[in-house]
Amino acid sequence: MVGMSLIATTLWAEETVAEVVATDVAAVPDTSVVTDTASVTVDQAAVQVSTDATAEGLPANVIQTPSMASSASEQASEALKAKEGDANKQQAIEEVFTRNKTYSMAKKGSYSANFDTDYSFYRSTRIDTEIENRFNVDNDAQHGITNVFSVQYGLRDNLSLGVSLPIVAKTDVRVAESVVGVGDVGLSLRWEPFELERKRMPISVGANISTATGQSALNIDPNETLSTGKGFYSFGGSLSTRKYLDPVVLFASTSLGYGLKVTGLNQNRGGRVLEAFQPGLNLGFSMGYAYSLNYDVSITMSYSQGFSVRNGYEYKTGERITSGLNSSGSLTTSLGLRVSPKTLVNASLALGVTEDAPDISLGFSLPLDFLGFGKQLK
Repeated sequence: MVGMSLIATTLWAEETVAEVVATDVAAVPDTSVVTDTASVTVDQAAVQVSTDATAEGLPANVIQTPSMASSASEQASEALKAKEGDANKQQAIEEVFTRNKTYSMAKKGSYSANFDTDYSFYRSTRIDTEIENRFNVDNDAQHGITNVFSVQYGLRDNLSLGVSLPIVAKTDVRVAESVVGVGDVGLSLRWEPFELERKRMPISVGANISTATGQSALNIDPNETLSTGKGFYSFGGSLSTRKYLDPVVLFASTSLGYGLKVTGLNQNRGGRVLEAFQPGLNLGFSMGYAYSLNYDVSITMSYSQGFSVRNGYEYKTGERITSGLNSSGSLTTSLGLRVSPKTLVNASLALGVTEDAPDISLGFSLPLDFLGFGKQLK
């Protein structure tokens, strides 16, 4: 009887340990956090060893009690739980888009400030055939630096308002002139009409207004001075989406813009006086991907192209000229680097692939939250 009782007790202990281990391991949450994975592996191995030892019928003095098995599995569960402040790849890659005006969205009541600087270089060769019996080759190069201070505020969780103030500096080799001044101030509104769902790609709708606060390109002598603005008001809309495929994010956007007609001009252009200008329709698209190397480093590759259709010029002589299709395309690569838990800087390089695009552009983006210009709500 004593022997039978001892065997029954041993069997009961084996079943209890197995049930506790199975219950606790099944309760471990499914998470992608990789922090402390080594310790998790060790704890799970320890639990497995104790279970195997029990199954092999080792002496009772080396069999773990149910409370010991439960403690080991609880340690495994705690190690797998995400700790406050831990990053994950999706959060890291989402922050790349938080710094991108096309894909950003602020929570209600939160605001953020950003500083972007961009250097662009144009180089062109013009052939002047107006000289009798000969021609002259004129090499032109223009350098430009645009610094943009932007602020974004969350009106609602799915509605954000943005304001941007550009400061433009240009120098041109041909006219031997430089200019520094305020560019065209911009206003933008972004709206996500649908709640985020796991299986549905998020849709973002945007609207923007570009003012004419800069020095107009339509009111200067292009042979003597430079402009800091385009010279007319314009309105536009955009549609964008993105798709997370860990650790890659695919994104795409399209845009449409239209400018208001400008009259009362008196600009000399090649011996003719420009009296009015009607901006054409502007179309654009961009697409690319972002890849998260780890929690602190990400790489983005994208291609964007814009089209300007049927710009109209009216001269005092009554002559009217409508331009054809102009296209500007560029290939951009950028590097995102986290320099602190709340600060992500971004550096970019863009190469022009069409004649109307800048030959090269270098960009740098820095959030100003660390200076106190920001309030983030969860």
